Amino acid sequence: MSAPIKSVLVCGSGLAYEMTLAALSLNLPGDIQITALQLGGLVNRDSFYGHLTAPSAYNFFLSLGLDEPNLILNSQTNFSFGTAYESWAGHLNWTQCFHQPFPVWDNIAMHQYAVHMKAPFSAFLINSVAGLNGRFAHPPHDKNNPLSRAEYGYVFDPDDITALLRSATTSARLVRQSGVFSKLLSKNGTHYSLELDDGTLIETDFIVDCSGYDSPLSENFELGATRIAKTNKEAVTPGISLKHIKANPMGWESVVRLQRENLHLSVGLEGSISDPDYVVGIGRKLSPWKSNYLALGHAACVVEPLTPAPMMLLQRDIERLLSLFPVSSDMTVEAKEYNRLSGNDLEHCQLFQRSMFEIKNAPKSAYWNQVTNTPAPKKLERKIEQFLSRGYVTMYDLEPFHAEDWIIQHFGLGRQPERYDIYLDQLSEKQISQRLGQLSANINSMVQKMPPGDRYVQNFRRYLEKKHGV
Repeated sequence: MSAPIKSVLVCGSGLAYEMTLAALSLNLPGDIQITALQLGGLVNRDSFYGHLTAPSAYNFFLSLGLDEPNLILNSQTNFSFGTAYESWAGHLNWTQCFHQPFPVWDNIAMHQYAVHMKAPFSAFLINSVAGLNGRFAHPPHDKNNPLSRAEYGYVFDPDDITALLRSATTSARLVRQSGVFSKLLSKNGTHYSLELDDGTLIETDFIVDCSGYDSPLSENFELGATRIAKTNKEAVTPGISLKHIKANPMGWESVVRLQRENLHLSVGLEGSISDPDYVVGIGRKLSPWKSNYLALGHAACVVEPLTPAPMMLLQRDIERLLSLFPVSSDMTVEAKEYNRLSGNDLEHCQLFQRSMFEIKNAPKSAYWNQVTNTPAPKKLERKIEQFLSRGYVTMYDLEPFHAEDWIIQHFGLGRQPERYDIYLDQLSEKQISQRLGQLSANINSMVQKMPPGDRYVQNFRRYLEKKHGV
């Protein structure tokens, strides 16, 4: 009979490591011992989590013991309505903002009105208009307020969140230690233990590896591409309330506006960035959970941080670990389901990212060629085909990106459907125009009342300091 789980070892360093420790410490039964092994000699590649979260991070951070006041008061974390893309494919500019389900008028989806009028879709997204104007405010509960349909994520410095979690994650059953990895030992290929370079042997029931894409604990990735990256910071300057990505022939550069600094990330091909900080492989492990060993975060997959996908995948990895945490030494069933679901999540995130490269007259640069040297997946072809035909949004089960994300991206990439919803023929041109015109007017009126994002955060901090007696 399989023995019950009594211990778990989490090894690595950085963001995924501390997030996983926090989640396990707060959720595992009290009789399970947790060992945190901080491995020395690892290269910090946490910038490849992209500095931007999806709106779901609010509840996720809360589940780790970090509420919004803590994030705002004790780190440089800031608010963001999404991402503004500039010069994508050399000529496309749009805002990939976060948004609640679009309104339905006369049983017809709002985006179909824009299809019919061939109107710029971003004009009907309040957080796009507000973000580009550098405005921010928390969405209210009043459904009559156009801002109520907006959503926001966080822009953050990974080192900030790592430090916050390290100081907050304390438990009598959590033992922290450090060392340099030497060997991953196996008993008949079914149970793993760790040996450090000083000869120390660490036996445990379950190993969670958060040590990064070139993890010393396991086999290499199935690589699809290689990127080099560089980060730097500068004094904060007024700007948009969005992450900003500007493309170039060899890659792209991003900037996020934190509370006191602007955080820059440059990503490209070898030779495109002087003095890069590190090289990273874009790819995955086909089976992140094998026997009693689980690779999590960048140790399982690396996705280019063009979108919030890296943080979305990390979050879902940790939530999935909690829901499938093994109850005995026989982990076959849990591992099989974890690998299936993580594979689905990665596939669907990759569809969204690859969609950004499916553009007519795309650049012929080495960067674009490296992504598009293989045909687009059939699932993506179906999505694009259906949208171009009649504005229909094809969705697969449990996709991390929502229908609204896809609609905004389709329009942003210049995909104009050939036909609109036939039920719009029941309405007059005047009715359709008035619907969109009123929405746009309400948005512009509301944006004029919203404060600049930097002032809003300063006032919010003062309010929180007074409330919490800081």
